[in-house]
Amino acid sequence: MEDFGIDLKEIQANITPFDSSLAQDAAERAIKSILPFKHHARDFIIGSSSIQREAILLTYNIKHFSWMPKGTVTTPEKFIEKYKEENNFQ
Repeated sequence: MEDFGIDLKEIQANITPFDSSLAQDAAERAIKSILPFKHHARDFIIGSSSIQREAILLTYNIKHFSWMPKGTVTTPEKFIEKYKEENNFQ
């Protein structure tokens, strides 16, 4: 477990706590969605966490996050492509 903490520090990552604010936000978004909560509960938690942090969610399961605001979810490849374009990489 100690190595895991070191790895997280190296990539400047952290673990988001699952608190009542996140649970309420995920539930509210699930109620408004057509996706069944029974099968997508984790997706609502992950997506709500990403939205609360104002982060871009990278995933290959784009359809599972169709309820998220436009521009807040993309594939890893599209993210890298956009980053290269915005920073003039060839």
